[in-house]
Amino acid sequence: MALAGMGTLLTAGYLLVVVRRVCMGDPRSTHLSTAGHRGRPGLRIRCLDPLVALTVLAGLWPAVLLGLSNPQSRHFSEAAEPWP
Repeated sequence: MALAGMGTLLTAGYLLVVVRRVCMGDPRSTHLSTAGHRGRPGLRIRCLDPLVALTVLAGLWPAVLLGLSNPQSRHFSEAAEPWP
């Protein structure tokens, strides 16, 4: 049980590092500049707003997402052959 909890914490930490590097680049890199974003300082934040909103929506009201996927998953489970 403790090992599973430690694995979850390590996975969450690794995921945060990857998302930070993908969205903001490697902080140790010297070739990154903000020249392409002059005049639009909040561009990165505005681009991530829909993703954040959908993540919060799916976390607070999972029935919305499950309502969209449940009919298809039922169709596939009924169409699948039973296990031998």
